[in-house]
Amino acid sequence: MRRTVGLLATCLLSALAIAGCGGGNPNLFGPQPTPTPVAPSVTLEIPLPTANSKPTAITRGPDGNLWLVEQGASKVAKAAGASSVTEYPTVTPNAGPSSIIDGPDNGLWITYSTADKIARLTASSGGFTEFSLTAGTHPQQIISANGQLYFTEFGTNRIGVMTTAGILLSEFVIPTPNTGPMSIILGPDGALWFTELNTSRIGRMLPGGEVTNEYPTVTPNAKPQTLVLGPDGALWFVEAGPQKLGRITINGMVSEVSVAPATSISGLVVGADNKFYFGDPVGNKIGQLNITGTMSVNEFPIPTANADPSFLELGFDAKVYFSEFLSSKLGQFTYF
Repeated sequence: MRRTVGLLATCLLSALAIAGCGGGNPNLFGPQPTPTPVAPSVTLEIPLPTANSKPTAITRGPDGNLWLVEQGASKVAKAAGASSVTEYPTVTPNAGPSSIIDGPDNGLWITYSTADKIARLTASSGGFTEFSLTAGTHPQQIISANGQLYFTEFGTNRIGVMTTAGILLSEFVIPTPNTGPMSIILGPDGALWFTELNTSRIGRMLPGGEVTNEYPTVTPNAKPQTLVLGPDGALWFVEAGPQKLGRITINGMVSEVSVAPATSISGLVVGADNKFYFGDPVGNKIGQLNITGTMSVNEFPIPTANADPSFLELGFDAKVYFSEFLSSKLGQFTYF
């Protein structure tokens, strides 16, 4: 698989600019008037300034712009419009930035999967503050929950929690050894749910650090990755092994569904229409899965060949935005 330890960020991710905020382009990223039905398609691809920058995770910034990390270039990019992209290099070179969020303090928080650090970026200035972790931690996804920052530690088999002052409060050990925790979200039950890449399980942890359950996937060695809350109240996750979607209820009932005719799946987000959208890197397409009524999958081509669509999120304009890992672009998918 591509982009594994230190090179795989998981989805939380996306963004766009709010009209009138932070220099964003309201015609490109801002909230739109009443949607008019259109044929779903990729409507925009924004080239990033640095070639081979390998963009991954995306988030909405506190300044109303879209921010994304560039693993290959070790930079963080701000997209204020189709022709307005600014890049900020990390203080630590070759840091391997893997995920980014807008934190509870209106700072942008980033994991450095290669450099073993958590960084805070001030949107208004582009300035970084970096906080070191134990060597070999390899932090992956970071989220904001209960006013704190939680993140998965792929290398040390733990879930870390940090304050917005950069104080590491604790690192909670996952009972099963060498699970390879990747994606993490706050569930509707108030617990933290995370994917275990190496042991093919979905873990559940209370905010205080008690891991209450580790549920095995239906398919062994499914390599669960991106985890999101579905429109049905269940948690859905990408299975990179069998190239399927997994589903788990808060009661621990696990199932999975096929995404055929898609031949691969990477990244996952729920659209405003309550359908799932995902990248199909092998087919170079954006996939759409409808789970209401008769389950169906549709796919839509990406104009740039070999784009490798890998990380997706819903924007404030309800469009889907995705990073093109190999072509170093930011894509926009319109479905209304």
